[in-house]
Amino acid sequence: MSFTLRQITYFLAVSRFGNFRLAAESVNVSQPGLSSQIAQLEDRLGGQLFLRSAGAGGVVLTQLGRQLLPLAQELMAAAGRLDQAARAPRLPLSGPIRLGIIPTVAPYLIPALIPALRRAHPDAALELHEATTDALIDEIEMRRLDAGIVALPVAAPGCAPSRSCATLS
Repeated sequence: MSFTLRQITYFLAVSRFGNFRLAAESVNVSQPGLSSQIAQLEDRLGGQLFLRSAGAGGVVLTQLGRQLLPLAQELMAAAGRLDQAARAPRLPLSGPIRLGIIPTVAPYLIPALIPALRRAHPDAALELHEATTDALIDEIEMRRLDAGIVALPVAAPGCAPSRSCATLS
């Protein structure tokens, strides 16, 4: 039994819309092309996924379709995670970035930082944590934060400009 992610995408679209035409529009394919792919998927799975009504009416899931729907959703979620994981090492600043910031500068930096980061690195997911310098240094040392915007000077062991801390002049 083999099927494609495209066929699963089409199955999910028809399930969501209950209509082949609307599903085809949502995935930017012709309705005959979508119908053909669904028919091939049904052949490969060994049964009908949808009960089709005559005319332009809607469709409903068969028992097999209802049984496979959550599995298809899980499959597509996993495929999305696989794609993201494969691309992440090649993309600078992608995935979660846990940034700590001191409260005295947060209101001034955050309004400019977030839109600039989203434009420059759309695959980054910024998590902001506000705390004092000492607390942020502790969180960085425990690897709960990736970076911090702190007040200088910082007197933390192992945190010198030449090692793991960067300063802006």
